[in-house]
Amino acid sequence: MQDTKINEDLIAGLKAKIKQLRADKDLFVKAQGMAQEAERLRGEAEKQRSDVKLLKDSNSSLISKKNEAVSKSLDGIVNKMKEVLTEGTPVITVSDGSNVFIGWEKEGKQPVSYSGLSGGEKVQYDAALCYALKANIIISEFAELDDERLPLALAKFKDMDVQVICSSCHDVRNVPKEFQVVVL
Repeated sequence: MQDTKINEDLIAGLKAKIKQLRADKDLFVKAQGMAQEAERLRGEAEKQRSDVKLLKDSNSSLISKKNEAVSKSLDGIVNKMKEVLTEGTPVITVSDGSNVFIGWEKEGKQPVSYSGLSGGEKVQYDAALCYALKANIIISEFAELDDERLPLALAKFKDMDVQVICSSCHDVRNVPKEFQVVVL
């Protein structure tokens, strides 16, 4: 009987060992599947990193092309504005795709932003910008221009294909003869 008890204990131990080995086998199979899945995901991640790099390069190229096109357009606007400004150079720049500077650079001086221009400078700048943007009619109040600057500013428009209507409180005797003056 003792032998039977020992044999039963041995059988019970072997059954427990078999059960444990089956559980270990299942874990090993799962681990093997997980390792394969991890390898597949690593490959997919590498492909996605490659795709992201391609998209970043493409985006960089498109941003460069956009900046080039914007720069050409702004150069055209600035050159048209120069035709009617009495002095200096207008400055319109876009940097980093979103930083915009609009101003005026006088000879030998730093560019001044639009908000820092005097009233008379803004009047001239605005009229020049309207002209550059192909306005047919420019209507403006030129009171900020003094007796000396008013005729100079108007003279720039005399041969241009644009109608200029302005009001001013200054002496109109110096206005170029090509302009019709109405005194109220």
